Amino acid sequence: MQPVERLQDLLPCIATFVVVVEANGFAAAARRLGTTRSAVSKQVARLEEAWGVKLLRRTTRAVSLTEPGQEAYEHAVQIPRLAMLAEESAASLSRTPRGRLRVTASVSFGQHMLVPLLPAFAERYPQVVVELHLLDRLVDMVDEGFDVGIRLSEHLPEGLVARKLGDIRYRVCASPKLRGIAGMQRPEDLLTLPALRLAGRRAKDPWVLSQGDERVSLQPQGRITVNTSDALATLAVAGQGVAMLPDYVTQAAMARGDLVELLPDWTAHGPFGDAFWAVRAPARPEYGLDPPRLRIEVTVRTASRRGTRDAAGPKESIGPPAVPCAGCCCSWCPRRARHRIWWPRSHRMTSTNRWAWSTDS
Repeated sequence: MQPVERLQDLLPCIATFVVVVEANGFAAAARRLGTTRSAVSKQVARLEEAWGVKLLRRTTRAVSLTEPGQEAYEHAVQIPRLAMLAEESAASLSRTPRGRLRVTASVSFGQHMLVPLLPAFAERYPQVVVELHLLDRLVDMVDEGFDVGIRLSEHLPEGLVARKLGDIRYRVCASPKLRGIAGMQRPEDLLTLPALRLAGRRAKDPWVLSQGDERVSLQPQGRITVNTSDALATLAVAGQGVAMLPDYVTQAAMARGDLVELLPDWTAHGPFGDAFWAVRAPARPEYGLDPPRLRIEVTVRTASRRGTRDAAGPKESIGPPAVPCAGCCCSWCPRRARHRIWWPRSHRMTSTNRWAWSTDS
């Protein structure tokens, strides 16, 4: 029998063997495969007979790998993964993006920056199911099955591929009705006003402002702390104090005249860093090759006093970048003012988490 014909004959048995090992038992494997325990046992027995070795030690409660079984499993587990990569590679040639895209971001950033983009995205990609999770906590991209996350941070977790998408401008602002805001010249003048600050571990972070080579760090005091930027903005509009907030939170209130910027000649440095990043988990080495790269086009708009702009970084990096603008997971197209971001398939190769992006240019 030729190798290909022999492989074709044994493929179902190999797949069943892999599931038995991963499920740690025949009964659990049968439930995952939607078949009976005896059918699973026969498949494994057939594989053992074909290869002439005993692969599993069977007990009443569990199964364990023999030494030949461990060696065989390390090779056999590659076959389903490579088959999925072949499927994905073929699907990536489709010009119609489709499937489920799981995205995570912080609550305020997601509400102001991502949610407004969803209608246009949904219209352009009708076969893509977007699952956006807005969470004000640190997310494990792999364990929680996210394809991409948007992070506002100077310190990105190790082991993630990061792409700088844009800059964040912070402003120190207050209601125009708040007493004592007139005539401010230096950051130290803020200490005379009640401060509105983020609750939790950020409550003691200093406020940092810079002008040229001068950098001033302050610890303004106040009686109110809350855990979201939107809540801080609401309190500032109500005249309860002065707050340091990102542009995407304050733009609407400032346009209405509900908030005014204090010390506009100084640059405020917010608690989450001055940039936002797209992050994803890198390709897993056990695949033996890089998964086909799948692309999504995103237009990221960052508002500033100079207008809307896109920001790009030059290289891909793993873990925290060495310099603020390092790290990217996309290629930059000079012909269009948008980012072409390449994402690998999610590590969780399940029927509900498969997606492919078009390869059009």
